[in-house]
Amino acid sequence: MRSDGVTTGAAITVIGQDRVKKFLRNSIRRKRLAHAYLFSGPEGAGMEAMAFDLARTILCDRKGEQACGECKNCMLAAGLRHPDIHVHFPLPVGRNESPDDEPLDRLTPQELETVRREVEAKALDPYHRISIPRANHVKLTSVRSVRRRAALGSFEGGEKIFIILDAHTMTTEASNALLKTLEEPTPGTLIILTTSDTDAILPTVVSRCQQVRFDPLGEAEISAGLVTLHGLDAARAAMIGKLAGGSFSSAVRLVREDLAGRRDAAVDLLRNVLHRPHREMVSLFDDLAGGERADALEVLLLLGTWIRDAMLVSSGRPPEVNVDDAATIGKFAAQYPDFGYPVAIDAIEEAVSDMRKNVYIHLVLQALGIRIRGAAAGARS
Repeated sequence: MRSDGVTTGAAITVIGQDRVKKFLRNSIRRKRLAHAYLFSGPEGAGMEAMAFDLARTILCDRKGEQACGECKNCMLAAGLRHPDIHVHFPLPVGRNESPDDEPLDRLTPQELETVRREVEAKALDPYHRISIPRANHVKLTSVRSVRRRAALGSFEGGEKIFIILDAHTMTTEASNALLKTLEEPTPGTLIILTTSDTDAILPTVVSRCQQVRFDPLGEAEISAGLVTLHGLDAARAAMIGKLAGGSFSSAVRLVREDLAGRRDAAVDLLRNVLHRPHREMVSLFDDLAGGERADALEVLLLLGTWIRDAMLVSSGRPPEVNVDDAATIGKFAAQYPDFGYPVAIDAIEEAVSDMRKNVYIHLVLQALGIRIRGAAAGARS
């Protein structure tokens, strides 16, 4: 199938990743692009957005180091209509599907409609994560389609670009089929694989691509992207930037959540830890541990931003993130003038790290509760 996920115009389409941008622009300027790339990094770091942006730049009529966003090819690419950009991603296996079918041939009308909607969403937001029921793998039919189309001429007389998203989900058969294409590159063809799990890709496939590693995004980069691309106010963007874990995809998902409500729940948890008997505190943490680990992690991250703001207020400065809760923060700072903020912040950061390492969640939360109580008593470590 043909699609592209780059937003229209000459605006920023890739958040951060200045090192990767510089590398690719230098390669374009020197006319030294590889025939195949493997873009790898944490989910949501921008590998897919960069793949789309590179494709648009290569096909841009002005042939510069960046796409102009205004020419015919840029507009076609941005609107998912460019005939020389072919994007493949995990799809369901159709009924009675054969290896010679095109990847969409055997899908039901309902599945085709889901694919259409997901591609449209990807066009509007290159950080949107495509999600289709029963789509667990990049199929053999998709990779065979790449091989067939690579052998054909381009529609616009330029490069043909094939982008395979979530390349780590390729079946063994698909990986071996792609290997043949990588070993015998067709002139005028560029293949870009994106992945968050390089280890799951056939080593021989990896070795035939030029690897480009993406770093987790910084909090400031995510916040700036949310302000620029999604119109968020600076305070809310800053809060989400701290919660997103280096992933702009996660940040976009958090935009739709009631973070203020969750933040208030985290502060209520803090109050209960400080005021209730130890047995009730343990029960509260047991309740939190009984839910999704991701939800518990979000509570801790929100609590961390709140306590950092309370430390600022206690030193006579305004809050940076939880601006809308300044009055409550002020009351807390006045009630606990000797609160050990560094102790509490260190405890939360360690708990977040342990949660991400899948340490037993009950032990993590109970240890955190004890250390926060110690911070309230003016403890130092």
